[in-house]
Amino acid sequence: MSYWLSPVPSTEPFTIGSERFKLEEKTALALRDAFVKLQPFFLPFLKTHILPEGDDELVCGVDYFSLEGNGPIIFDGNPLQLSKCGGAFLQKLPTIKEVKLLQETYQEQLPHLVEQFPSLMPIIKKWWDQGWVVVIFKE
Repeated sequence: MSYWLSPVPSTEPFTIGSERFKLEEKTALALRDAFVKLQPFFLPFLKTHILPEGDDELVCGVDYFSLEGNGPIIFDGNPLQLSKCGGAFLQKLPTIKEVKLLQETYQEQLPHLVEQFPSLMPIIKKWWDQGWVVVIFKE
């Protein structure tokens, strides 16, 4: 089982950014739990296998889908098509405007997260500053 911290630079088409970081399970779950305590909407968590459309339209996703490799992963139908479940997840993603509002709302708690995750929070903040939503993917 692998966990990835990744930006989503575009939702049309849905794009997983090329600058993604593989996380140890303990770190990924601790990061997720820390954000859930603030606001679950802040840092979404998703199983990657539901993203791509499989051969069977009645089944959401595929058996296995990996974020290994270089470059962005784009679900534009060439070759990857976003599944219906992936599309439903996409509708629940916060907009960057909502993320900025959450940053303002929880600005007093964010320094604690920087102390707890000193190598990850600057990356997350950089992606937010670029206008990207950030997601933890589990594969």
